[in-house]
Amino acid sequence: MQAEAKESGKSRFGSISLLLLVCALLPATALSPKQGAALAVLSLSPSASGSYARWATGHGARIIGTTPLGGMVLDHAPDGALYASLHHGVIAIAVPLGLCTGSPRIEK
Repeated sequence: MQAEAKESGKSRFGSISLLLLVCALLPATALSPKQGAALAVLSLSPSASGSYARWATGHGARIIGTTPLGGMVLDHAPDGALYASLHHGVIAIAVPLGLCTGSPRIEK
């Protein structure tokens, strides 16, 4: 009887863990920047944003504005933008370009 209860508890814990993992990965996948899309960049440290901006503009991205949280908005996300953002210490989130129309345009 106790063995069945232990197995049931382990099974329930495993199911909850799997559900939490899916809940964490789903938004991360949906919000990850796709190549050529617009993305918002939020810095985790003071120098990280500049470092990522240099990398991204060197790979074809354009800075088109800023975010209300002090980040920047880039257009034409380069390939590998998500992994590079993690390497540079920033968070890169895909955004619809239509939401960025009120931002001042800064040409490269």
